[in-house]
Amino acid sequence: MREQVIQGGMGLGLSVPLLARAVSTRTGPPWGLGTVSGTAVNVVMARVLQNGSRDKGCEGFLRALEEFPFPDVAKSVIDTWYVSSGIPKGKRYRTVEMFTLEPSPELINLTVCANFAIVWLAKEGHHNRVSINYLEKVNMPLIYSFVGAMLAGVDYVTMGAGIPTQVPGVLDTITQGRPAEYRIPIGGGDGKSRLMNF
Repeated sequence: MREQVIQGGMGLGLSVPLLARAVSTRTGPPWGLGTVSGTAVNVVMARVLQNGSRDKGCEGFLRALEEFPFPDVAKSVIDTWYVSSGIPKGKRYRTVEMFTLEPSPELINLTVCANFAIVWLAKEGHHNRVSINYLEKVNMPLIYSFVGAMLAGVDYVTMGAGIPTQVPGVLDTITQGRPAEYRIPIGGGDGKSRLMNF
């Protein structure tokens, strides 16, 4: 790996595709590895799509969704969240449901598509490496997030806020096209956990 600078995958709306692309396409030295933040990117994309044409990011998300390899899934996300002229002033935005141990198909589709889109946008127009960063402690969306990022060809997955011991095996399983599972610890300190499958 020739990268000499790894851009941090800071939280919501900071490590965006434009920044990651700028770092990854730098003609160095130092060369860089651009990183997008995958944390709550489903919420970000839902909000941007509801802003419609008023939001500069909306066109990018729509462009990325056109490239999603499962068009029916992308269409369902667009049909659910996209408001072409934007939510009118004074009207409430539709909120994204919170993750539970049994997320709805709508939430799974949004999460997979959003992670695909943010990586696709960071890689748009070049073939250099791009990373995505997640928080291990925000673990319920991870298995679906990984799939979306990998469908877009993410090169690296970085993790913070926890010890990601499960991640290498989960990524290998997804790469092999097999059903993957992620163990979610249940509070109380007694070691109990539940599995999320995809």
